[in-house]
Amino acid sequence: MRNALAGCVAFAVATTLMRDARASEAEFDLDYRAPAVCPSEAAFVSDVRARLVDRGSSSADRRFFRIRIVEERGAFRGALETLEPPSSREVGGDTCEEVARALIVFLALALSPGDEPPPMPTGVSPSPPLSSDVAAGPQVPLRPPSSNTAEAAPSPSTTRRLRMAVDARALAAAGLAPELAPGGALAAQLVIESRPSFRWLIHAGGALAYTETAAAFGGAFSFLWYTARFDGGPALDLGPVRLSAGPVVHAGVLSVGARNLPSAARYGSLWGDIGAFARVDHSLTRHVALSLMVELVAPLQRRSFGIQGIETPVHEIPLAIGIVSAGITVGP
Repeated sequence: MRNALAGCVAFAVATTLMRDARASEAEFDLDYRAPAVCPSEAAFVSDVRARLVDRGSSSADRRFFRIRIVEERGAFRGALETLEPPSSREVGGDTCEEVARALIVFLALALSPGDEPPPMPTGVSPSPPLSSDVAAGPQVPLRPPSSNTAEAAPSPSTTRRLRMAVDARALAAAGLAPELAPGGALAAQLVIESRPSFRWLIHAGGALAYTETAAAFGGAFSFLWYTARFDGGPALDLGPVRLSAGPVVHAGVLSVGARNLPSAARYGSLWGDIGAFARVDHSLTRHVALSLMVELVAPLQRRSFGIQGIETPVHEIPLAIGIVSAGITVGP
């Protein structure tokens, strides 16, 4: 009886050791790229092998996988790619740990075919495909290290997505009037995502600025600037920070009124200018960002505003107008 019991115990121990050995020796190579806040490659592989202890690996040949995780405006996106057979699985989540956990499940599943796909881990959602250049540094084609003739895995096709948002700003313009002219702007923002960290931004809306300046005889000039505004250009996402720049155009009216003056000339003028902007956005959440923008524009027409009978003008539009603004962007 004791011999039979000892034999059963020995068999159970041997089975467990063989199962652990199969998991630890599962044949696969991994090309792993992720931000520093994510699990290390060693920790990622260790978690995969831990899952294979229970599931086992039925792949007799060495297989090759690529893992990519990127941070994008306060969230994370990840992809698992295989070479043979070619396939890709993408996920997105609020934290890198959530995305990595999902990719660990997918990789363990790929190494133990024949099982039913597991449910998506909590906090993780399917994500649009990542392009092949989502990780920092040079990209290394995924191929078996022992073969010189194997072809690199095909890069996933670039997916373009459109997003809309609302951009509200407080501004200060220098050059519209003798003094700094405060105001505001409101625009619709269109984001065209072409790559995970690169996109195009377009803003279309309006701007308004107003100020008064003292004149002779106890009077004053009021300067009211109202205009349509359009800008667009490329943008680069660096974690929660987005940098963008490009051309900007204004088209509207600069209206100048005279108060308590016996007579005045040139009370208003059509306005048009063209120039460039530079902008920095910082994401607070996935849907809210703060921004700082600087614009430098050249008026298409220059005007002088003054009092009739006095040779020196009250104000003359300069060669360039500077506008500084801070704002908030809200969108999906």
